[in-house]
Amino acid sequence: MIVMVLLIIFSGCSNQEQVEVITDRDTSPLVLTNCRLIDGTGAALKENVSIAIEDGKIKDIGSFKAPEGARVVDVAGRYVLPGFINSHVHEAYDTSNLKNWLNAGVTTVRDLGPLNESDYIEKRDSFNTDLAYASIVSASPIIGAPMGYTSIPVNSPEEAKKAVERLATIRKVDIIKFAIEDRMIDRHFPMLDD
Repeated sequence: MIVMVLLIIFSGCSNQEQVEVITDRDTSPLVLTNCRLIDGTGAALKENVSIAIEDGKIKDIGSFKAPEGARVVDVAGRYVLPGFINSHVHEAYDTSNLKNWLNAGVTTVRDLGPLNESDYIEKRDSFNTDLAYASIVSASPIIGAPMGYTSIPVNSPEEAKKAVERLATIRKVDIIKFAIEDRMIDRHFPMLDD
C-alpha cells in the first residue's frame, strides 16, 4: 500500500516555508504526532493530535500510544490536512506542472483539455503510479455538434452514445466532456436537433 501524507508547514503568518511529503510504501504503521489537524469537514482545528496510518489507511486520530513497531514522526505543531483537488486544469501531462501542483498541496488535478496529446491516457496511467506527481483525472476531448465547439463531432444522439462508449471503454477516460452551449466566445455554435 502507498500512503501519502502532505504536511503543510508554516512558521507563522508572515512566510510559508515548504511542503514536506512523507511516503510509506510498506504496510508498517506510521504515527504522526503533535499535529494541528484541519480535516476538511468544516470542523474546528484539532490541536496536538496524533494520526495513526496502517495498511495505507488512517486508523486513528486523537490521543493514543503508538503501536509497537510503528514509525513515529513528530511534526512539531505543523498543519496536516487532506490534499487539495484542482478540478479544472490544462497541460497536466507535464512532469514540471505535476510536481509544482504537488508541492503546493494539490494531490489531484482534473485535466479538462488533453489538447493535441494522443497518448494522454498512457501518460496519466504512468504518472499516477509515481508519488512525485499529483494524480491526474482525465477528461475526454469535447463531444459536440459538427462545426460547433467540439473535438469529436457527432450528428445524432446515437453517434454521441457510440463516442461515449468508445471513450469510456477503449480510451478509458475518467470524464466525458460535452459541449452543449450554443453561445460561447460571442459566437453562435451549431447544436444537435435532438
